Amino acid sequence: MRILLIVFICLLGIQAQAQYGGGRYNRGMSSQPRTQMPAPEPKTPSEIVEEHINDYQEVFDLDNFEKEVLKNALIDHITKLQDLQGDRTLKAEDIREKYDRLQNEFKQSLSSLMTPDEINKLIAMDFSKKAERKRRKSKDN
Repeated sequence: MRILLIVFICLLGIQAQAQYGGGRYNRGMSSQPRTQMPAPEPKTPSEIVEEHINDYQEVFDLDNFEKEVLKNALIDHITKLQDLQGDRTLKAEDIREKYDRLQNEFKQSLSSLMTPDEINKLIAMDFSKKAERKRRKSKDN
């Protein structure tokens, strides 16, 4: 009698596992296949710069001419960085050398517009939500 009871309980457990997916890793998984969201289109250098150019203008107190010069330099720099990132034929050390060269060229192109400290600040600017709130808060005070 006990053996029949044990066998019956085991059969119920196996049936429940098969029906509900069993196991702690399968919980919440639906039986329907997941549809994948299409990857968002990568932003163009112009779109990237447009998002942040007003912040640059405020932080560095640029007039409209300086803003346009900076905007063009940034678009050119980001385009070159994206091209470098997309080049799969280069080794890691070659990529690092080209990246360093691009950074130096970018700094050189901005040297007539900004001081070396301002250029380093520009390169290090953080555009996370937290940093943007902090900038706006300090601007209001």
